[in-house]
Amino acid sequence: MINLKNVNYKNILKNINLKIEKGEYISLIGSNGSGKTTLANLLSGLLEEQIEGMKIDKKIALVFENPDNQLIGTTVEDDISFGLRNMQLSREVMQRKITQILDELDIFELKKREISSLSGGQKQKVAFASLLVLDFEVYILDEVTTMLDPESKELVLELISKLNKEGKTIIQITHFLEEVKLSKRTIVMKNAQIVYDGDTEKLLENENLLIENRLI
Repeated sequence: MINLKNVNYKNILKNINLKIEKGEYISLIGSNGSGKTTLANLLSGLLEEQIEGMKIDKKIALVFENPDNQLIGTTVEDDISFGLRNMQLSREVMQRKITQILDELDIFELKKREISSLSGGQKQKVAFASLLVLDFEVYILDEVTTMLDPESKELVLELISKLNKEGKTIIQITHFLEEVKLSKRTIVMKNAQIVYDGDTEKLLENENLLIENRLI
């Protein structure tokens, strides 16, 4: 699905070799400035440049760390329905999909609320919902739990695991090692390069590597 061979981007990504298969659950971690978000933007097509050595055969959804950079509707319902309207669905089907996704994220009561009135955590849930409702094959989640309270965080992580079990490919960017444990494979970035790509359990047992990359 995703194949990068010796990919470089300015001085932000250097010699990136990466292959991701359908249905994988991957954590992408590293200290600030390591290149994680740039790689996510590259994979999702946000950089809008032809990059030599990159092949991607699926559309990828990227949920931003800051939901204000993603939300475009006046109300929660407007925002979630935006992408659905472009699919020319009937109003009945749209409303059913919107209701389902609001229920899954436990935010149905926010349906008619204005985006500007929401808390950071509520905005984060709505931003996730607006892409989740479109049923992408690949989801890149950039720090999607940072603004959530513990209960909401648990709900969102359970939903992400459910999506993966249904065959969706998950790439989560996170600073929380308890979230990293949910993925079988972890990629560590440092100074614009991939310095580890392998089994999550083995990584978490390697204290020296975690310290070297300022992960603990």
